[in-house]
Amino acid sequence: MDTFDALLNEVNHSVSSALGRITLHIFWELTYDFLPHYCYNGSTNRFVKTQQPHVNETTREKISREIPDVHLYGTRELNQAYDIVNNLYRGFVGVQHFRSMTRLLGYQGIAVVIQEMLKVVKNLVRQRNNRFDEKKMIGVLVILVR
Repeated sequence: MDTFDALLNEVNHSVSSALGRITLHIFWELTYDFLPHYCYNGSTNRFVKTQQPHVNETTREKISREIPDVHLYGTRELNQAYDIVNNLYRGFVGVQHFRSMTRLLGYQGIAVVIQEMLKVVKNLVRQRNNRFDEKKMIGVLVILVR
């Protein structure tokens, strides 16, 4: 039987592609969920979900909760234990989450995600500046027409 790392690389498509599914998924979540909906809290040193998001809520697929316990963590008791532990890390994004992402992404994946996120941020800034310039130009035109 192949090693776990070999199986993970095959399923992640890292064998045939430079970008794996994990890298693309992390980029997607950071860009379309984390950036617009989370704000840094200096008191707790972590990101918390904002009350007023910067964009409209993204639509997600509904997760079926009818999964048998055997397919999750084995038994009902183990599922309850994992739920208790996982509840400690819900509702915020902190150091623990970023450590997990960096372990999954690896060196090349981190570089790709940061590079692509910088492009997204540049485009957002450009769009905002263009709208500002358009409003400024409309104001100048209104003054000239008077």
